[in-house]
Amino acid sequence: MLELTIGETRRRFLGNISAKRNPISGPCTRAIFWTVGVLLLCLGLAESILAQGSPNIVWQAEHSGKALAFSSDGRLLLSGTNLWRASDGKRIRTFVLPYNGGGVNAVAFSPDGQFAAIGIQSYNQNLDLFRVSDGALIRGRISAHNNGTTSVAFSPDGQFLASGGRDGTAKIWHLPDMTLVRILNGGVGYQARVFAVLFSLDGQILAVGGQGGVQLFRVSDGTLIQALNGASSTLSLAISPDDQFIAAGSNATDQQGQCTDCSIKTWRISDGALLQTIDGTNNGIISVAFSPDQQLIMAGSGDRVYDGVVRFWRSSDGALVRFFYQDPGNGASYVTSVAYSPDGSLFAFTRADGFVVVARAFVMDQDRQ
Repeated sequence: MLELTIGETRRRFLGNISAKRNPISGPCTRAIFWTVGVLLLCLGLAESILAQGSPNIVWQAEHSGKALAFSSDGRLLLSGTNLWRASDGKRIRTFVLPYNGGGVNAVAFSPDGQFAAIGIQSYNQNLDLFRVSDGALIRGRISAHNNGTTSVAFSPDGQFLASGGRDGTAKIWHLPDMTLVRILNGGVGYQARVFAVLFSLDGQILAVGGQGGVQLFRVSDGTLIQALNGASSTLSLAISPDDQFIAAGSNATDQQGQCTDCSIKTWRISDGALLQTIDGTNNGIISVAFSPDQQLIMAGSGDRVYDGVVRFWRSSDGALVRFFYQDPGNGASYVTSVAYSPDGSLFAFTRADGFVVVARAFVMDQDRQ
């Protein structure tokens, strides 16, 4: 439970974290001795966090990767190259990359839990496929994209793996031999970078998000079905559990770094109708996920004050339900990946500094006003 001991708020909020990460320590606590007005401001800030509550943390780990995913049975969590038991954070193994490059950008489990795909930041040799049971490298050093593989996703039937990259292409690979089946967005000259790929739950559509917005392709032949109206530069995609809607997190900024479109947009897949836009309050949305009961949209992003934040919006009306701030003054605390366990009992997030948190999901009814 979060205590209103200002100097220790951060440490109690996220467990055993050093005092240098306290969100209300430092200049704010020193200001208590300067003016009564600033004291009230500090207390108001603490009370705001207290009113939102703190995550019910199950376990956490440092230096454990910037991308994460739950297995389809919810028993495992992959963060970076680290494979954990989701229930208690016991490390099962570390996948050994044949080439590290600039680190891990994206991870995914196959639906049957047999394979794990890892995309890394490297000009080439940037996609690897591992067997989960023993950590064996099945196919490695695949030069999937020029200048880094940014996203990976398995098809629901486990026959294909999709990847996206900074070269502006999305690719579909056959499993487990990793034969290239199809290239999407290919062409001569510069192509807008791809940052997210995601299959529809029926496996018929591949959504591709990036600097060029969001496009929907037919998996069977690679035909572009439609480009979603109103989509801007996109970093993350999520499909609703009923397979009816797609959400995109955007991070479009101007030359001064101010958001021109930092929002979560939701479309109906069947006709591409834009249904909802949730304002990210001038904070770019890096990762999004629907709760399994479809009541919430969770998002990870940066924050102009706290450098990172996890937020939960009610999907029905876009109302902000809860938020968890990260570390002020720590430029690497912005939240890079979020996920729910398949049964909805847990949620997880990780940050640019590799700090991973797994917490118990809260009950929606308790947060209705």
